[in-house]
Amino acid sequence: MKLWRAAAVSAVVVVAAYVVGNVIPGHRATIVAIAVLLLFAGGLLTLTGSLVGMRERRSRFERLLEDPAPAPARPRDLLRLERSAGWSVYSIVDFDLRVRPVLDRIIRHRLQEHRHVDVEASPAEARRILGERLGWIVSGERPPVERLVRSSDIERFVTEIEAL
Repeated sequence: MKLWRAAAVSAVVVVAAYVVGNVIPGHRATIVAIAVLLLFAGGLLTLTGSLVGMRERRSRFERLLEDPAPAPARPRDLLRLERSAGWSVYSIVDFDLRVRPVLDRIIRHRLQEHRHVDVEASPAEARRILGERLGWIVSGERPPVERLVRSSDIERFVTEIEAL
């Protein structure tokens, strides 16, 4: 029972005992004794209920101490791509070793799944679909940039790959 409910019940018992004591004047001591016993019993019930509730509920501190649910594992390929694609500028060598293989796999997958074209089986068809914008990634040609590949260039490549 909540504390405010216990206080309200106690107030009602005291008022009822006062009214009954004034109506039946000869038994005033008995009525006061009964009212005191009822108040005492109500207090014990309230205290017991509070203690039981405290035992069953965990505090916010206890909940914070629990082990957090493990986060789902991120795929290794995603972690590697985030590490390699997180730079702002790549040398041609870095691009060829880190980024181009990932873009190449994505392009081959997109062509196979969405256009039903295998790059190895029909390279001319793949080159026609990819055009000059993306064909150099699959064919292994040098990127159409001078010495550095920027993250903005990679973002443009990814946007064009998503359009396949």
